[in-house]
Amino acid sequence: MANIFLHKKSMIKICAFFYLSLLTTNAIVYSQNLIKNGSFEEHGNISCLSCDMVYGKFPSMVYYWDNMNTAGILCDESYNQTSDEKLWGHCPFEKIKAQDGESMMMQNYLPGAGKNGQATYLISQTIEPLIVGENYEASLWIFIPDKGGIDPDLDKHLGVAFLPGKFIPKDRGLFKVPALKKDTIERNKWVQLKWHFSPMCSANYFLIGIFKTDSWPKSRSFQSTKYFIDNVNLKKISGNKDLNGIQFGKYCSRYEIEKDENLVQKFDDLIIHFDSGSCSLNDTEKNNLDSFAQLIRKHPEIVFEITGHTDTIGILNTKLSQNRAQEVFSYLVNHQKIPEFRFVVNALGSTNPAQPNYLSEGRKLNRRVEIHQSELDISMIFYRNAIQQLKAKNKKEVYSYLKKWLNSASDDQKILLLFDPRFNEMEKEKGWHFITNEIKLTYNSFQNPNYAFWLDSLRLDNLKMRGLTTKLNNIIGPTNGIDSSMILPYPNDENMAIQDMAHLKLILATLEKKGWPKISEVGKNAASAPFFIFQHAADSVIFSKWLPVLKSRCVEGEAEWGQYAMMYDRYNMDIGKPQKYGTNVEVINGKLVIRLEDDIEKTNENRIKIGLPLLSPAEINIIKKSN
Repeated sequence: MANIFLHKKSMIKICAFFYLSLLTTNAIVYSQNLIKNGSFEEHGNISCLSCDMVYGKFPSMVYYWDNMNTAGILCDESYNQTSDEKLWGHCPFEKIKAQDGESMMMQNYLPGAGKNGQATYLISQTIEPLIVGENYEASLWIFIPDKGGIDPDLDKHLGVAFLPGKFIPKDRGLFKVPALKKDTIERNKWVQLKWHFSPMCSANYFLIGIFKTDSWPKSRSFQSTKYFIDNVNLKKISGNKDLNGIQFGKYCSRYEIEKDENLVQKFDDLIIHFDSGSCSLNDTEKNNLDSFAQLIRKHPEIVFEITGHTDTIGILNTKLSQNRAQEVFSYLVNHQKIPEFRFVVNALGSTNPAQPNYLSEGRKLNRRVEIHQSELDISMIFYRNAIQQLKAKNKKEVYSYLKKWLNSASDDQKILLLFDPRFNEMEKEKGWHFITNEIKLTYNSFQNPNYAFWLDSLRLDNLKMRGLTTKLNNIIGPTNGIDSSMILPYPNDENMAIQDMAHLKLILATLEKKGWPKISEVGKNAASAPFFIFQHAADSVIFSKWLPVLKSRCVEGEAEWGQYAMMYDRYNMDIGKPQKYGTNVEVINGKLVIRLEDDIEKTNENRIKIGLPLLSPAEINIIKKSN
């Protein structure tokens, strides 16, 4: 009977196992931790808290980790601190215990050190490289003591990064690396931070620390901060399709850090009122303009529109609105000494009332000048002024404004000037070589500046018959209401095929010698030159040879996946196959067509894996009509 009873228990266990297996078939499955010694328990004998933390000794102390000589400190509860070490406040185990085991890492942020602050970092090689298109969860436990004087924005800049190689810092300043972060971190307790992401490039080093951006740090006056790290994990995740609703962000440390929208100061509109029939400023409005001038001096890159208005009384409303706008403009320029190029002056007469004109109170509010932050930026104003001065034959002023434009425009925009036909006559001038040299200097930040400049020039030359005109017109900003002679007409494309073939021969000869260019060596724009030239040439033999090379660059984070997808689809189209990613629209018998090798859902899955957005409603509509 006993044997029968045991047999029944075994059967129950087996049945339970299969039942649980069915329940967990669609559950999330985590791999092993890809970080060795994530709790810092494996380490050598501690002789003092700081002596093994610098001069390259850290990896032999804390196994599988390196602090890159940034002086993070290993805290182990079994080590007996000296009186001096206790005085320094290192490893305060009487207040903070390790989250897991007996050891933890103490990290520092020192806002007042160096030029822009310093911090400690930790880096570890992962057991295996991160794979593009897979899903991962990174986590760590952190303890930030609650004390006054800490930078309130610190939380937003503390995080983790995944690198393709071991990071070698140039100095002990803050690192500027695209990282995964959190907005807020609870104080005075151990908190687990988690990040879910899908790599867009391969990586095999895990970096922990505090990362600077264009807008941070803002001040060096905050208190130094000690915080503690423990139980670091990195795991690959697999499971059912939606993975229980977890959202996986796309990530690659080689991608550029997105510009912080908060960097652009936003100003409320200022309204200046006038007496009936008058364009004179009263003392109250002068005070308002004085206050406004004090604010905008701090943001010299911002342009404002000054627009005059009137009520409906009288017949010279347009002239009166012009005089009112000019009065405000003159006060800001002459009295407050704000540069005149920061303002665009308009006059609308009585055509745009703020309130109905049939009431006296409404008419009072309509007698106004509005100062509004413009869509134009200061670089657009300089470029417009340079074109206007060229038309007026004031070449000295042309150079003056172009130099100002070069100081205010983004680096990737500057080379466009050399391809702008509006300035063709200036190329013969002696001073033009200064402009050219200034533009070439913008490529010095790349590993191969001359090659970067050549590739970028070839890219733009290839776009002459296509999108270059749009780019050149965009330099001057919105074109509504401006002199139409400032706007470039679109060129004809009679010689496009001849130019495409010439560019193709050039780039093929170069690629055979140098290989596909890397973003880190020549910049994103220059590295895209082969892609654009190949797309325009549309040669399936060339595609088949270079597609694997482009893919390998994407895996390295040295090329853009969007370009690979477009080239892959273009190759399929050229050999008569449907597309994998749905990136190209064909015109067949006057009809827009997108032919897919899979259904829309599968195509979107393919797109998501390489960081492309989902197919748009317009694209889906074309696909449905293509079947």
